[in-house]
Amino acid sequence: MYILIYFLGIIGFLVILNNPIIFFLFALISIFLTLLLVQSRIFFFYLITLLIALKPITIDLFFWNKYIFGFKATHIFSVSLIILAFFLIFKLKVKITKFNLWILPTIYFLYHFFIALFSIQYGIIFGSLDYFLRNCAGVPFFFLIGHLLENEKDFNKFLKIILIPLIILIVFSTIFTFYRIDEFYMITGNQKQFWRLKLLYHDSTQLVIYLTMAFIILCYLFIKENKIYYLALIYLTTIPIYATQTRSAWTSSSIVFLFFSIYKKKLYYLIPIILFIILNLDSIIQRWDYAGIEFDEESGFSGRVGLWKFGILYFINSDLINKIFGVVFVPMDFHNQYVHWLVSNGIFGLLFNLFIFLTLIIRAFLLNKNLIIIMAFLWIFISNFSANFLTMPNVNIFLWSILGYELKKRENLSTS
Repeated sequence: MYILIYFLGIIGFLVILNNPIIFFLFALISIFLTLLLVQSRIFFFYLITLLIALKPITIDLFFWNKYIFGFKATHIFSVSLIILAFFLIFKLKVKITKFNLWILPTIYFLYHFFIALFSIQYGIIFGSLDYFLRNCAGVPFFFLIGHLLENEKDFNKFLKIILIPLIILIVFSTIFTFYRIDEFYMITGNQKQFWRLKLLYHDSTQLVIYLTMAFIILCYLFIKENKIYYLALIYLTTIPIYATQTRSAWTSSSIVFLFFSIYKKKLYYLIPIILFIILNLDSIIQRWDYAGIEFDEESGFSGRVGLWKFGILYFINSDLINKIFGVVFVPMDFHNQYVHWLVSNGIFGLLFNLFIFLTLIIRAFLLNKNLIIIMAFLWIFISNFSANFLTMPNVNIFLWSILGYELKKRENLSTS
């Protein structure tokens, strides 16, 4: 009953989004009814999971450039989701000390939250909100999802609910890889021009993030359940990933699939991928080093090398305080998470962020040996050398959620 009400609520949300006043009234009434009527942990599990799952094919797909009171609809949805997460943490009386290394995500959240809060005094309200969402919005879900998922069955259900909308993207992306509609593509390059699949998203990167997330979940579910349709979907997902022309995703997903094949002890799974690479080698090489619109060929790697050099030089020429603690709002996107941290958060911030993530990921894997942790680690930390995937809100929420589940203390809990 409650799930049906919220399904209707989500539809209503999409219908009334054009009217900000009705939107806020609708949101307040929904929250108020939740406070009054609902006590069920199962209901809250489905509610928060559905909201996370539906964002890629609703808000992010259709309302990317929609503004309400000067704020992006995507930001409003994300902030609402975070507020709901905090509310549920208090309502369900989640004990954060029941998590391994709970102090690390707490300190990480406070560090980035106060940076975002401090920057408001300079009048950069939108930038402060964007910084918050990109850097620490996922932390509340570490504690909430970790609390809601009581066993491996719940964890797999959580992943499958997130996966269902992503499969819709996979199907449509594959169709439009072969049946090209110009509105669903963007063109990149000046001397070498290539069409990059993006569907209705802001750009190809946003699409490929969801495709690669689906790729990781499919690999994990195939390992756990060994059902052949997961393998078929894995191969199908590689088609639109290639069509996005996003080389960071090419590299990270290839390494994840190699790891997956080695773990399954079935290297012949690699044969279709190897054949595709051999048959398209010239095209892949050309696309690998196409020149970005803003850069010439001398910049290397479609401008990436030039961007990294600029970021390092910007850091070197900063004063001592900025070298140590960063400048928060960087002058451009360096397409490298580590250079971004170095400039944005300084040497201290770079080491601090790396320490937090590496410690949590290593601890999570050592506790439970869950391979999704390793695959997510490979995906994100390899991609970070040529992109900023870790500062994408949905990636942030996904990573913190699975870490929360793995790091919850479950000594006497069934894993059936």
